[in-house]
Formats: sequence, structure tokens, C-alpha cells
Amino acid sequence: MQKYQELKVLSYVKKDVQSVFQGENTPKLLYVGKTRPAASAHPRIMHSHQDFLEMVLIVSGSGEYFIHDKVCHVEAGDLLIYNSGVVHDEFAGNKIEIGSYCIAISGIHMPGLRRDALISDDCDQVFSCGDAENILAAECVVLIGTHDHTHGMNCGHCGFATCEERFEGVPCAINTVDVGIAIGSACAVAADHRVDTRVMFSAGLAAQQLDWLDGCTRVFAIPVSASSKNPFFDRKPITVE
Repeated sequence: MQKYQELKVLSYVKKDVQSVFQGENTPKLLYVGKTRPAASAHPRIMHSHQDFLEMVLIVSGSGEYFIHDKVCHVEAGDLLIYNSGVVHDEFAGNKIEIGSYCIAISGIHMPGLRRDALISDDCDQVFSCGDAENILAAECVVLIGTHDHTHGMNCGHCGFATCEERFEGVPCAINTVDVGIAIGSACAVAADHRVDTRVMFSAGLAAQQLDWLDGCTRVFAIPVSASSKNPFFDRKPITVE
């Protein structure tokens, strides 16, 4: 037991620390933890946190995490966000070695989200920090999206014989093709001016969930860089000493 405790270190914040925030949104850091890779071999109990959220940064190794009812592959550079009430933990095994840091925060109440939630409950909990690094390296980010219009062409590309049969949530193929053409044109113009770009689904989905393009149902992000070296295609996992 003592050996296992040395593999996982938690630092708790004093309970009497006064928050600098006021009003309904008063986030408070509860603890910061570090899990060494060898601790992954020890079995743990699936759990959730009812009154705070937790974020886990994978800094080494790879493996599988059980989140709600899904098995998710994670690797170095991934950020996991567990809203309050989300059941989670990693699979233990002799060949699994995952090093990670975690923090717990309570009192967060973001606009449009329930209390102690940092992301929408129907959003994937695993985020690649490689994408985040690309966004930070960009001089700007172009967002291109499309509204969900019914064209009445009955083309069948959405999987339904007629437009009337297509139910809400199923994207129109024509809308998706149109936004794809727009993305290709934007990247081509950038290339003509010797500007580097990369089309990002993850950043686009984040912008869509934040409703930055009002009412758009499919949003894609294009980070733009005019640096001496293209920062978007030579991505390496983050490392923490």
C-alpha cells in the first residue's frame, strides 16, 4: 500500500482559502494530483464526483479509459474533462503505463451549461492538446460553417429517399458539400499567398458548441500561420519532465 501511495501524489488546497471570484460563478481549486506511470498497473474503482469537475492531462504512455459507457483510447497530449457525475477511470494492467496530472475544480457555472460542468454533457470528454497548440501557434483562426437548409432536391445522399423523410439531426449532404468547397477554396487562396493552414474538426466543433457562428450546424476551423515553418504538420506529443 505504501508503495502505491508513492506512485500517486495529491496536494489539497486549504478549505479556508478565500475565492477571488464573486457572484454565481465562483470556481475553486480543490486539489492537484500526479499519477506516475507505474500506478496504472494497480486496479482502481470506477467513480464519479458529484460536486466538482476533474481535468486529467495525459503526459506519458497510452491506454484506455472507461468514460460513462464508452471505452476511449488516450495518449500523451490528451486532455480529459469529467463534468460532475461522469463515471470514469482507466483500465489497469501490467502492460499499461500512463502518467498523468489532474486537477479538481468546484463552483464553476459556465453560460449555457449546468453547474460544475466545463463542456456539454453530450460532448466527447477526450481532447487532443496537439490541436490546442496549433490554435495557439496561429496568427488567426477562420471559422466556416453552414446552416441546415432543406433544398428539396431529393438527391438521396443523406440516406433518405426524399428530403421530407430526413429527420432532425441528419445533415444535408448538399450543405456539407458546399461548406467543403468553401473550405477548399479558402485553403487554396491561403496557399497562393504562401500562408500555412490546417483544417480542424475539433476546433470547429468547439466553436459550434459555443454558437460562435449563430445557428450553424456544422462548423470547421482553419488556423492560419505566416511563420517561417509550418507549425501544423510537425506535431509531437507533449512531454513533461
